[in-house]
Amino acid sequence: MVSFNKYSLYSNTKSDNYYRDYYNPIDIGYDDSDIFLIVTSEYNNKPGNLAKALYGSPRLSWVLAYFNRNQISDIIFDLKEGMVLRLPTKERLLSYF
Repeated sequence: MVSFNKYSLYSNTKSDNYYRDYYNPIDIGYDDSDIFLIVTSEYNNKPGNLAKALYGSPRLSWVLAYFNRNQISDIIFDLKEGMVLRLPTKERLLSYF
């Protein structure tokens, strides 16, 4: 059975008992309410911890890479201390799920 967590990158993608349809990304654009965050040493190479602190769930760590594609290609190894990330507010992000 194919099923996804409600916070999954694939939560918009249709599926049935056996198959997943073509990937249908969640369309979360940039907004004036976005925050800019400087990554501290506490979150160096720890995207799950940062996502949990910001959004309440480590399963939302994909949002860090989604909003910062120009800086992050590998969510674990590219997340470095001193990086400036653009991220949606918790309220705006959770409104998509």
